[in-house]
Amino acid sequence: MTAKAQAYLAHHIHGRTRFRIPDRRGDPTFLAEVARRLTRLSGVKDVNANPQTGSILVHHSVTLDALLEGTLGTDVAEIAQFALNSPSLARRVRADVDAIDQAIRRYTGGEFDLNAVVSLALVAMAVLQLVRGRHTTVVPAVSLAWYATELMRRASEPPPHATEPSHR
Repeated sequence: MTAKAQAYLAHHIHGRTRFRIPDRRGDPTFLAEVARRLTRLSGVKDVNANPQTGSILVHHSVTLDALLEGTLGTDVAEIAQFALNSPSLARRVRADVDAIDQAIRRYTGGEFDLNAVVSLALVAMAVLQLVRGRHTTVVPAVSLAWYATELMRRASEPPPHATEPSHR
């Protein structure tokens, strides 16, 4: 079973609300389905999906609270969860880093991950600093090598326990 898409409030004025679904940006089929399901809700006048921005614009005659409550227990709630808060910058960056990590794993058939690539890049930069041969480059080379070995050491540790964000 796939997780529900998270729809975050991007903008709201009376009768007009925009939600962003960042995980489904570029997915016209999914966004059109969300729009179709939202259109059937009481108080919804019109819905426009924009796959390029991953957003849904809802024109409605009910309050925002009533609109959100109207999604509960419907077929819209089966595929998307609507929240009034946006993900934090840290959460968005983490999601992007995770996506890069997954892409590296997929591209290399699981032989490498982001941690390994960054570690190798740091070692390469340390070697480059040493090859340059100037006495002022030794300290950066040692620092780069230390960061590389620290990343490699941490790769063997279990990941920290992540907590789920609270959504309204």
